[in-house]
Amino acid sequence: MDVKLATIVLFSVLATVSPRKHSPLIGDDGGRRTQAAECQFGKTLKELGSTWFADLGPPFGVMYCIRCECVPYHRKRRVVGKVHCRNIKHECPKPSCDEPVLAPDRCCKVCPGDVNSPDVVEEQPPINVEEEKHMKHFAAVLTSKMTMDTEGVTTPLTTDGNPDYKATGRFTFHRRNLYYSFYATARPRGVQFVDMRGNILEEQVLTPYSKYQNDTEKVCGVWRRIPREYRRLIREERLQVTLLWERAELAITGQLYRFRTLATELYSALLEGPRPNVAGTAIVSVSTQAPSIHLTVIFTGIFDSEDMADSPVTVRLQSTSGKEKIVLEEMARVEKPSSDINVIEVRSAVSNADLNQMSKQRLSVTISTKSGQSMSGLVRTRTTCELFHTPLSSPPDNDDKKTSGMAWMYIDKNGALKYHVRLNGIAQPDMLGLDLVISSETKTPLSAVVERRLL
Repeated sequence: MDVKLATIVLFSVLATVSPRKHSPLIGDDGGRRTQAAECQFGKTLKELGSTWFADLGPPFGVMYCIRCECVPYHRKRRVVGKVHCRNIKHECPKPSCDEPVLAPDRCCKVCPGDVNSPDVVEEQPPINVEEEKHMKHFAAVLTSKMTMDTEGVTTPLTTDGNPDYKATGRFTFHRRNLYYSFYATARPRGVQFVDMRGNILEEQVLTPYSKYQNDTEKVCGVWRRIPREYRRLIREERLQVTLLWERAELAITGQLYRFRTLATELYSALLEGPRPNVAGTAIVSVSTQAPSIHLTVIFTGIFDSEDMADSPVTVRLQSTSGKEKIVLEEMARVEKPSSDINVIEVRSAVSNADLNQMSKQRLSVTISTKSGQSMSGLVRTRTTCELFHTPLSSPPDNDDKKTSGMAWMYIDKNGALKYHVRLNGIAQPDMLGLDLVISSETKTPLSAVVERRLL
């Protein structure tokens, strides 16, 4: 295969690079799990709260009078699963007729119309697509405003002499799995998901940096096979996440909330303030047709119980390079200031040059109150861990079916596009060309070569 053909292959296929349908796991499973809140029966994993009949394998088969259940129990604030089996033969109800029948795959003799027999196992309902669509995207702001002792009691945290850690997280729920991503002021050693009482539902020890996480300064991972009861906590916004460091007093915690603008988020910002409990995040959406931006700012720690209703907050988007240029300055009002989470939204027209500066991470967001409280942070690539990829093949009009490959790419911490290409079936070309092409899906399709390089 000559150089020209190899170039055409890459030109034609890289234009179709597309993201995965959900946040991928970059590099590894995110970390080593402690004992999970699920049960193992033989070689099968069972969800917390699920029931089944004991399958002993050949020659015994399924024992329909032995009903098993994966039950939760507490071990030092951790919720883990334990298999509990019992013989239900003596629980069979008295038949309502003179000639009950023992049906196949049943333990109890029943009559037509009999219900509520203990030998019927409730099947797991199928995934509700509509429900999943409405609980897909979540965000959290993590601060050290409280700590939790071994009894699950929360108390104010004193941070004298300790690093002031802050973080923001993004969470994508997909098919019983919760994919998580964080921007944090320092890389944590572990992550916990806890309920509102402080019970640890899931704990993972984070592995050292993968190349992706090192290039992006993100923390990535996934909580797999979430039990139905815990999915309910996510849906009801009653799940918290905690990041851990080597010392227990450095833990920071935040609560998962649903925000509609996460579906269109393109950039993120971790906002930091001067005190341990002052932090926030910005969800940044943009439109390039009529250049404009939409900011959703979630923050905590700058209001207290003495703040009056309808408190003004100034939102400023400005340049960080050279002369400070103010791109946006708007005043929003918080109707009911809270010492916990507050949300404001602003939108404004901007120039294409401003959007270009944002893509190069040269803009920052600052919010401030009338009393002088403030927090700020750099606008960066959105927090979600993402890897774009595509298979490579010869053009349809080429008879060469042996040449193939894979291309994958991502945005690094500086806003640059990192791409990698692996080819098979090309015998050491002297020169190889590569074009990265952006295609438009508008009514009038357009394409533009954004980078052309000889490798």
